[in-house]
Parts: sequence; C-alpha cells; structure tokens
Amino acid sequence: MAKFRLTHTFHSSTDAFWEMFWDPDFDALVNASASVVSDVMSDKTDADGIRTQVVTSKPDRTLPPAVARVIGAQEISYRTTLTYYPERNCVSWEVQPSVFADKVTAKGHIAVSAHEDGCERVVTGDVTVKVRFVGSVIEKAILEDVTRSYNRAAEVATRWFAGKRA
Repeated sequence: MAKFRLTHTFHSSTDAFWEMFWDPDFDALVNASASVVSDVMSDKTDADGIRTQVVTSKPDRTLPPAVARVIGAQEISYRTTLTYYPERNCVSWEVQPSVFADKVTAKGHIAVSAHEDGCERVVTGDVTVKVRFVGSVIEKAILEDVTRSYNRAAEVATRWFAGKRA
C-alpha cells in the first residue's frame, strides 16, 4: 500500500473553494489541462446536505508500457465517487479503474480549512495494487499520476482565484 499527502494553499475562503470545486467550468479547465474527458454520471444531494457525485474519466494518453503489459490494455478509464460532507468541510473520494478493479484500490479524503493566506487543501489517500511482482511498480505509477493531477488542479485553482480578484 502506498500512502500520500498533498497540501496546497489558495487565496480564497473555504466556501469559495467548494463553490469552485463543484463548478463545471472549473472542472472543464482542470480536464483540459490534464487532457482528460469526463462525464458526470450522477450528482445528488441528500436532506443533510451530503452531496455524492459519480464521474467517469478517460485520460487522452496511453499507459506506461510496463502497466499496459500487466493489465493487457493501452488505455484505461476511471469511475470516481466524490462524497462531500459540509459539516466536516471534506470530501471522501474513491477511484475505480475500468480494468483490474478487483486488484486496485484508491481512496482518500480532501479536507479544506481556513489558513492565514486563505484556505488550505489537504489531499490524503491510499493506493493499493494487488498484482504479484509488479504491484509496487503500478502503485508508484498511479501515485505519480495522482500527484501530477492534484498539482495541476492546484495551478488551475490558483489562476481561477486570481481571475476572481482581478
């Protein structure tokens, strides 16, 4: 199992962060920056304000050769479930790949809190790949991709908030 933690600070309130997080225009900018095509499959909010969104995503790139050999596919898509808990100011997330879903687990949390410069987003997660001999190689590739993705989203968010202040 590989664990990760990423922290980013934004010049915004926590409320403005969540407003941006759920904005389809922001999502489109993040997807464009990552060459990903996404579709919201469902988006529901219950009586307690808990919001659950299910998104399918397909990166516009092929997998690294080592990963492609193991899974027998050049491309992969993902189903991401996001559950927002407003009273805790956090989202739990879980990603299921289109292949090897029974062998790959990726889940965690996104917590947002007030910070002296605005707000701080902390993304934590666990990635587990149960594939004999190469599981750790695949975990490393997934962690690199997740880190790159969240860092890219942070860059887009920084530009988003800078544009809102202008």
